[in-house]
Amino acid sequence: VLQFLLFHPFFEQTQRFFLHLNVRSDKEGISRLLEEMTTEYMQHRRGCEAILRGDLLVLLSKIFRLAIEQNENTAQNHRREIVNSALDYLKTNYSHSLSVDDVARKALLSPSYFSSVFKEHTGLSITDYIQRLRIEKACEMLEKTNYTVGEIMGIVGYNDSKSFYKVFKRCVKLTPGEYKRLHKK
Repeated sequence: VLQFLLFHPFFEQTQRFFLHLNVRSDKEGISRLLEEMTTEYMQHRRGCEAILRGDLLVLLSKIFRLAIEQNENTAQNHRREIVNSALDYLKTNYSHSLSVDDVARKALLSPSYFSSVFKEHTGLSITDYIQRLRIEKACEMLEKTNYTVGEIMGIVGYNDSKSFYKVFKRCVKLTPGEYKRLHKK
């Protein structure tokens, strides 16, 4: 009843709420309010019940506000950890055949939710990120090794030379051969 009638602004139907509260920082002045309530109760002056009811509403509102803020921060940190873990996985496995489903499965999330979280944190879709990562690795190899373009294409995870050349040209604005001639050390 309290939740529905008094604290409705703190609870949205679409939001999952887990009470995990840390009041150590006490930025809301919760400890000061508790001290005032204790003093009011101990003095037991006229109208203390009404004041305590009002203070209790303020106290609960502050606790809910703090809990929701901390819950949002915890969720944000969790999403960041998921993306960082996925980035590590992609950096290690970029040369393998990868799909959104594969990476989402590793994160134990649905592909659509994982894709939205990934894009929110990186600014890129998973496919675009994988392509850029592969092209960056190809550029490194073109500069620092004597591998042929065909060998590098296979090493970075492309099986089709047409798609490799197309993605490379789109990202680097040069063909792999042109890039190799310009940057070979």
